[in-house]
Amino acid sequence: MRRARRATVSVLAVFLAATVLAGLTPGQNAVTVTAPYSTRPIAVGDLDGNPATGDWTDAAAVTVALENGRTDAYGSASLSVKHDGTYLYVKVSGKIDVPWTSATGTHFWTGFIFSPPSTTGHHRDGMDGVFFGQSSYTPAPTYPLAPVDTNGGSRPPAKDTVQNAEGTLRYSGTAAPYDYTGEWRRPLNSGDSQDLVLAADGTTAYPFYVTTDSNGRGSLGGAIDHSVLTHENALFFARVPVPETHDVAVTAASASPLSLVAGGIVTIAVTVQNQGTAAESFAVSATAGSLAVGATSVSGLAAGASRDLSFAWDTTGFAADAYPVRVEAAAVPGETDLSDNARAAGTVAVESPPPAPALLRVSTSIDLHPTWGVPGKVLVNAVARDEWSLTWVKMPAGTYTVSFSDVWNLGTPAPITVNLVSGQATEVPGVYQAYGWLRVVTNPPVPGTISVDGAQADDWEVWRAIPPGDHTVAFGPVASFRPPAARTVRVNAEQLTTVQGDYTADPAAPGPDPATYGMLRVTTALSTDPGAGAPSAISVNGIVRDEWALTWVKVPPGTYTVSFGDVVNLGTPADQVVEVAAGQAREVVGVFQVHGFLRVDTSPPVPGTIFVNGLPYDDWQVWQSMPAGSYEVSFGPVAGYATPAVRTVTVSPGALTTTTGTYASLSPGRGDA
Repeated sequence: MRRARRATVSVLAVFLAATVLAGLTPGQNAVTVTAPYSTRPIAVGDLDGNPATGDWTDAAAVTVALENGRTDAYGSASLSVKHDGTYLYVKVSGKIDVPWTSATGTHFWTGFIFSPPSTTGHHRDGMDGVFFGQSSYTPAPTYPLAPVDTNGGSRPPAKDTVQNAEGTLRYSGTAAPYDYTGEWRRPLNSGDSQDLVLAADGTTAYPFYVTTDSNGRGSLGGAIDHSVLTHENALFFARVPVPETHDVAVTAASASPLSLVAGGIVTIAVTVQNQGTAAESFAVSATAGSLAVGATSVSGLAAGASRDLSFAWDTTGFAADAYPVRVEAAAVPGETDLSDNARAAGTVAVESPPPAPALLRVSTSIDLHPTWGVPGKVLVNAVARDEWSLTWVKMPAGTYTVSFSDVWNLGTPAPITVNLVSGQATEVPGVYQAYGWLRVVTNPPVPGTISVDGAQADDWEVWRAIPPGDHTVAFGPVASFRPPAARTVRVNAEQLTTVQGDYTADPAAPGPDPATYGMLRVTTALSTDPGAGAPSAISVNGIVRDEWALTWVKVPPGTYTVSFGDVVNLGTPADQVVEVAAGQAREVVGVFQVHGFLRVDTSPPVPGTIFVNGLPYDDWQVWQSMPAGSYEVSFGPVAGYATPAVRTVTVSPGALTTTTGTYASLSPGRGDA
C-alpha cells in the first residue's frame, strides 16, 4: 500500500473554486468554475437524479445562467462539479415549465455542452455534450431519463457511437414550475475519438453551455426556447495531487529453461520497477529453493522507471530436484506495500544426466537405383525432421514410426515402426518404387470417361505415374460414338505407355444416362499463384485418378473424399469431402502452400542434435522446406564445446532462411555433454 500525503480541503476552499463573474442576473452572466479534485467518487447508483443521494459536499457549486434567455426561475440552474482524476461528476438542478411525460407527449430536455479550449460559441466542430430527454435521438428516451453522449456542432449534436456518460435525470412537482435534477459522470479521457479529453491541469479552460428547452425542438408542450443567448462559461479542472511514495516492485520474473540436466545454465530474467515518486536504490536477489543463486543492486532508479536484470544460475553440483525460483527486491525506507516486492519465476526441474541416447539413421533410395537418394521428407512420429535422410540423429529410447512423404513419379514406402534402444544405432531404409507412366487419349478427342483398373480416372485424357505391371483401361460411352473395347496394357518402370481409345462415329450410339452420373472437377493451385497448378496425384476415395487436375470426370452420384499427393517443397492440402448429385457439377480446388526453406548448420561441423520447436530433427545439419512461420531452433551438447544459444527464426514462402549454431571450443574437461 502506498503512503500519500493528502491535503485537507475545506468546504470554504471548495466554494472558492467557483468564481461567479459580476453579480449573477439569470439570462445575462457567464461563470468560471474549477472542478476540484475529490477523493470521494460518486457511485453510479447515486447518480440517480435525487439531490439527496451522493456525496456532493466537496464539489464546486455555482448558479449558471441558461442559454434560454429567461430572467425568471427558468433562466438559471444550480451546477455542482468535481472530478476524481478519472471521472467528471456533474449535477444540474433547475426548474422547467412542463413535466416529462413521454417522448411523444409533453416533455422537456436539458443539455450540457463542452467546447475544445479556445473554441467558443454554439454548434462548433469538436464540441462534446450530454443531453437528457431530447426526443430527436434514437432510441426514444424513456423516464427516468438516461444521458445521451453527443459530439459535434449539428442541431442537435450527433449521438456518439460509444456512450460514455452514465447517470439519471428526474423531475418533481405537480404544476409549473417543476423541479428537475440531472446527475451524470463521464471519463476525463474515455479513449473515444468522439469525446473531448479533459486535462486536469488547473490551467486549461473549456467553454461550456447549459440550457433547457420545452417548446418543440426535441421537446413538446412548453414555452422555453433553448437558444436565445450565449454565455461563454469556462470550466477548469484542478490538478490531481501527487503524494510522495516509496514503493519498489518486481513486475516480471521468469526462469529458462524450466527443465535441464544438472550442469546447465538457467537464465533468470527480472524486471523491477520504481512505483513510487522518488528515485530509489535497492538490492535484488534470486533464490532456488533455500539456496541463493544470484544477487545484484539497482542504483538511482527514477520514479516510474523500470530496469531489466538477469541472473545466470549454474546448476553444476545441484541434486536432481524441483527448485522453486524466487526473486526479491529489498524494501526501501518508507515502503509499506511489500506485496509485490517478491515474485516467483517458475519451478526449475534439475535432472540427473539421462541415459545415452539411441541413434536413428534413415536413408532413402529407389528400388531400381539403390545408390540414389530421394528428396522426400523423413517423418518421425508424423513430424517432418529432414529431407533425403536422417544422419544418425540422437533420440530418446522408445518406439517410433518412420514415414516418408510422396515424391512425384515414385511409389512411397510404407511406414516403418522401430524400437530405439539406449546406446544402440538403428538404420531404417526408405525404398521408393520406380513408377512408369500411363497416358490414355481418346480419338477423336471426346469426353469419354477413362477408367483404369475399374475406377473412373478422368474424361478426355489421363496421364499419370503408375506402378509397373498390367492395368486394365476402359472407355465410357459418348453420344454418337461407339466406345472402344477395354484392354489390358503393360506399364514398365520408368517408361511411358500410351493407349489410344478410338471412338467410332455412330449417330445412333447413346451417351451416358444423365441420371446415373454427376461431374467432378478437381484442380490444383499454389498459395502464392492461384493460376499455377501442382503435379500432385489426385485421389478420390483413396484411389489415384490422375495428376495435376481432374477435367470434369463423370462419377456416380454419391459422397467422395478428394485427397492430394505430396509435392516437394509444398504443403499438402487437407482432404475435402464433396457430395456429387446426378446432373450436377462440383468443383474442388486443392491449394498447396508454398514453403520456405530452413537450413541449420553447425560450425565447426559437429554431431550436435538440432532441435526445432523442441523436437530433435537431425544431427550435424538440417536443410528442408518448411511452412512459413516462426521456429525456435536449439542445439544439443557436444563434448568439448559450449552449446550455442537458442534462437527464433522466421521462414518466408519461397525464401531460404539460414542459421548457424556456433560451437565454441572449451578447455579440456569442460564439455557440455
